[in-house]
Amino acid sequence: MPARLHSAILGLALIVAALDVVHGQAGPAAGRAPAGVGEIRGRSVDAAGTRSVTSGSITVRRTADTAFAGGTLLRADGSFLVDGLAPGRYTVRVRALGFAPLVRPDVVISAERPVVDLGTLSLSGVVAKLEGQVVTAEREEVTLAPDRNSYSTKNMTTASGGTAVDVLRNVPSVEVDGSNNVTLRGNANVVVQINGRSSPLKGEQLGNFLAQLPASTVKTVEVSTNPSAKNDPEGTAGIINIVLDQQADLGLSGGFTAGTGTTGKANLSGNIGRQAGPLTLYLSASRYQDHRSLDGFTTRANLAVPVPAFVESISDGTMRPRFYSTIFRSEYRVTDHDALSADAVLSGGRFARETAAFYTNLDAAPSVIGRFGQFNDQLSRSLSQDYVVAYRRTAGKGSGSGSSTPVFSTELRYSINDWSNDSDRSGAPVLADAAAGADALSRARDATDERLPAWNLQTDYTHAFGTGTKLETGFKGTARSNANDFTATYLDTATGLFAADAQRTSGFDFRERIGAAYAVLSRQVGKLQTQGGLRLEEASTRFTLPAVSQTFETRYASAFPSAILSYNLTATRQAKLSYSRRISRPGPGQLSPIPYREDALHEFRGNPGLRPEYTDAVELGLQDGRGWARCSSTRTCAGPRTRCATSSSSTTTAWRSAPSTTSPAR
Repeated sequence: MPARLHSAILGLALIVAALDVVHGQAGPAAGRAPAGVGEIRGRSVDAAGTRSVTSGSITVRRTADTAFAGGTLLRADGSFLVDGLAPGRYTVRVRALGFAPLVRPDVVISAERPVVDLGTLSLSGVVAKLEGQVVTAEREEVTLAPDRNSYSTKNMTTASGGTAVDVLRNVPSVEVDGSNNVTLRGNANVVVQINGRSSPLKGEQLGNFLAQLPASTVKTVEVSTNPSAKNDPEGTAGIINIVLDQQADLGLSGGFTAGTGTTGKANLSGNIGRQAGPLTLYLSASRYQDHRSLDGFTTRANLAVPVPAFVESISDGTMRPRFYSTIFRSEYRVTDHDALSADAVLSGGRFARETAAFYTNLDAAPSVIGRFGQFNDQLSRSLSQDYVVAYRRTAGKGSGSGSSTPVFSTELRYSINDWSNDSDRSGAPVLADAAAGADALSRARDATDERLPAWNLQTDYTHAFGTGTKLETGFKGTARSNANDFTATYLDTATGLFAADAQRTSGFDFRERIGAAYAVLSRQVGKLQTQGGLRLEEASTRFTLPAVSQTFETRYASAFPSAILSYNLTATRQAKLSYSRRISRPGPGQLSPIPYREDALHEFRGNPGLRPEYTDAVELGLQDGRGWARCSSTRTCAGPRTRCATSSSSTTTAWRSAPSTTSPAR
């Protein structure tokens, strides 16, 4: 490059850097951090440390919202000084022509330590080729990692003003139906996590919690279809992790969101946070209610008895969820490396549903042999509590990427879910059918009370070897139980009173203990990433039926290997081959031999000898995150399992729900 041209380019770069600093200093006051007495200083040299880097710019931005806080130019000796900074966390960026940008995150200024000296900063030289270009800088919407894909909600315009349900409906491979049931690639056996922790809520309770969680509080959604051995192996479909944005701004901050819909839906939420020195506090609360209609149809083929050979039904009804939630987060940074935190999530409410179903029984011809209707009113209530205390040690500032920096965390978690359900069911014959039976059409009232406490203790340790190798190890202990009381009654036509149904009334106690240890080794060489891991578990269950004085105990050990090989073709395109083993543990409802009836014709009985089901999944896929498109070919192999004994029937069910159009109001 000619000397004259080189000088012109260098001068232009310095002018642009200076304008950037001046513009930031003269920008709107709302974007600047409040003035203070803190300062950040340091000195820039080349990678060899032989000479100072004298031409470049320093930019300081707030970590919380990336707002410009200050800046300057490098001096003749390579030193710099940015002052007038308020206490808080900042990100420092050094830019110089001919060198790769250097970023120092999490630089903390406090009242006790107002002056931060970054010391000597080494800049790596790069070969710069300048030509006419159009450069656009924006935050990545999709991040592809070997074991998971992360989807940012920043530019999700279709979810703006909505809830976490609307966010999930915009994530590839994730589906949410009209009843807010979440599936991953069509499989409902998926684990939903909140901030990396499995939610204690399931089914309708989980759906209603997500339906009231404002979309504005969701930062990213991580999807892992073939998780590594580091993660809990439950959920054969994979893991969906919803990462909440609970970072409080400097000082006192807050917000309020209101939304409504055409079905009578109303969603109100608000949050308040405070960040002062080492202490961060965050509190959010929301309330959700809806009133929508639903309809569907069901077709069953009876494989147990010849008559009726087929059962068809058409259903119609309404559902009225009304739920609330409160999320609290606190963190205290003891040092730049150590932090203590305490989190709490409380949610609950009621769910009312009224349905009418009309059944048609057919023989093998098929000809209609019977018709009847069934009417069911249900009211369920729930209260879920989740508490976590944790200690975390991070790499902190000043650690280079090539240093062997350990990361350690441990947390104790307690959760409890109380749930009750009252059901009033009655039937009305239209065309007499002996297959239905008198019991199926009699009026019945059922009541369920369930209590599910759980303890979790988890410790994780990460150690980096050089720049491309990382070892992750950890332990997790789980103790959970389920106390369930089910009371069944039927209308005695002789007395006109409801009498206990001793055959169906039941209660059980279920206890499960799981101990697990894992190790995962990862290595990256250029664009190629490899990962191998092993998780070892020992589990025991105890299922007790007090009414019949029966106890069933199970003890089993499991090994869960995992392996991932991925290659980043571009920043947004990745080819990946992965393998993992997953498990489906039988729940107490699948173990109980006491009959359970969810409608007039179909009775379910569990199998106390049911064993866990293991799934070995091998996945080969090509992922393109640029357009949030994903193309993959998956082969899944499932091991044998002693299946739950039911009223042998194959079922195809389709549900439709009236759509809800949300209009945000801020």
